[in-house]
Amino acid sequence: MKIVIYIILIFSCISCNAYNADTKYFSKTWPENIDCTTCTVINVSDVNLAFSPGKLKYVKMLDMDGIAFSIITDSSYQGQENELVILELSESNTTGGLSKNGLYEKIGVNSLEEFFYKIHNNSISSKDIETARKIMGINDASRFVSYRNAELSAYWVESKDDRNQSLYILSHKNKTSSIQISGYLNTKIVEKILSSIELK
Repeated sequence: MKIVIYIILIFSCISCNAYNADTKYFSKTWPENIDCTTCTVINVSDVNLAFSPGKLKYVKMLDMDGIAFSIITDSSYQGQENELVILELSESNTTGGLSKNGLYEKIGVNSLEEFFYKIHNNSISSKDIETARKIMGINDASRFVSYRNAELSAYWVESKDDRNQSLYILSHKNKTSSIQISGYLNTKIVEKILSSIELK
């Protein structure tokens, strides 16, 4: 039986291909989904995150603007006991207000998904796009990695500080918000998280 924790919020690499061999922008294949009937499932917006039995130690709410929570995973899940902060962000909070200040129009996008896709595409460059990349922390990142399947997109801003990473998950059905997962991340952890995700 699945244990489903409902949290209401307001607010494999099979092949890797860089857009350009000399850039830090990478697009990877979405890892294969792992079906787990005994997993603990955390519901965030319209996405379910699954954790194998015993891997999720606890969930705690955080005293932050809006509603946010963190999860603590067992050391066997990620190679060490680890805390990840998970929250749902409005479009404006995801982009630091760029969706409301005219920059969307200037760079030719109409949605959060289009915004992430365009700032990830290193073949496109302009003063406004560079401003957006700076605000989203891409210029200071060591890599910017995207994953995509028919229903979801994920964008990992791989910071030089491995304990201060950001992974953004976007449902193609939900055009106005993102799920942000922050903390210690590496390729193995990111792809384990993505392989566990299902839309409700």
